Amino acid sequence: MSSMIKFASALLFMSSPLAVLHLAHANDNTAENTAISPVKIELLSSQSLVLSSPKVSDLHASEISSVSLSAINTRRQYVSYVSKMSSHDLYTPSMTQTSQSDQYWKTVTGAQLNKGLPFAVSQTHSVIRLAPRFDTLTSLNINDTISPDDIIVTPYTANPDFAIKGDPINENAISLIYSKVDADALATAGLSDHSSALALSSEAKPGLYWLKVNKSLPSDGRYLLNVKEKHSPFQLSLNAPIAVAENTDAIRFNLALTNSQAPFTPKAFLKNNQGQQTPLKVIKYADHWQALLPQGESLSTHNAGLSEIVVNVDTQIDGLPVIRSVKTAFKAFVNSAKISKKVSVMRQDKQLQSILLNIDVANEGRYEVSAVFTGTNKQGQSEVILKTQAANWITRDSPQLKLMLDAKLIQASGLKAPFALTQLELKDQSQMARLSYQAHALTFK
Repeated sequence: MSSMIKFASALLFMSSPLAVLHLAHANDNTAENTAISPVKIELLSSQSLVLSSPKVSDLHASEISSVSLSAINTRRQYVSYVSKMSSHDLYTPSMTQTSQSDQYWKTVTGAQLNKGLPFAVSQTHSVIRLAPRFDTLTSLNINDTISPDDIIVTPYTANPDFAIKGDPINENAISLIYSKVDADALATAGLSDHSSALALSSEAKPGLYWLKVNKSLPSDGRYLLNVKEKHSPFQLSLNAPIAVAENTDAIRFNLALTNSQAPFTPKAFLKNNQGQQTPLKVIKYADHWQALLPQGESLSTHNAGLSEIVVNVDTQIDGLPVIRSVKTAFKAFVNSAKISKKVSVMRQDKQLQSILLNIDVANEGRYEVSAVFTGTNKQGQSEVILKTQAANWITRDSPQLKLMLDAKLIQASGLKAPFALTQLELKDQSQMARLSYQAHALTFK
């Protein structure tokens, strides 16, 4: 019982004002006799800077526009990645790509094939392929594929009726065709477009020939005629952009035909991601060509799709006809955002931690920024330290994106200020498109 009384008395004492004063006095005595460890306060600082102006060789846009097509990537999470990098790992993303061709192709109708049509080869042993275009035909079906046994090749004559009538045609065809391959054999080799092919013999010298199909074909049926001339000295090269903005008026491209100085005027057309073809007007400039894009017509109908520019050239080299077709795919995109010129460099205890970028957006979406971070060695030369990447869902109300740095990697590199942000790149992950690229964006101490 006495123990319970003592416990209750202790509770009353602890809850009284006197107890509070007693404990405070006890703590004061303890502080006098015990050394308190100092608390380390980490100092944060921000340095406001301005990005340098883009150069002509950089990719940039002054105006931004809203994206109307559905977004591909709608993730809302922030992700960041910092990796060690050296100068040997550097690369500059290409803004253009080059395609080469030793062949040509064109779409023909069943009526043309049944009547006979001219075609040109620039070397012996050329390969001819005929394939039905099921995606664009109105009355063609799987039974309307063409057997190579029904294909006749004859020497060119100005009178097409002479070239497609009579037994002499069959005799000429035997000498001009070296081998034939049907659709089943081509499908086994991986070409499953129900096409047939034949190789011309050495008797088929460079020049013009007639091609005719004996089997009755749907007159409105459309077929692909492809003439392939492997190892031909006449290769057509097309250099064109990898990506084209929707508001672009024209596609700039370069053409070159190897082993030839013969003049030519190319014809071009646009093929969107659904296969629709639009002829383009082509204009010659001093050192390049431009294909004028149709006003008000979308380059793409889906953010995941690619479009194509197709160029055809028909010329004469040493009196012989040379025909080439070449194409290259490109990404159509909308300039939906740009990086604001004002940035903030964040430090913690004087150690570089991150760079805050402001992204001006026309409409919210998921954006990615990447850059290469460099320092200066004892000889005053710039050296690569790391690459930093970050992505997040950006809105007008929340426009900042943080590029993380790594203080340990910076310290381990032994490099000092001035530091620089190079290869600054902005991508719209909603479109999977590069919006801007700046080779040298920022230098600071």
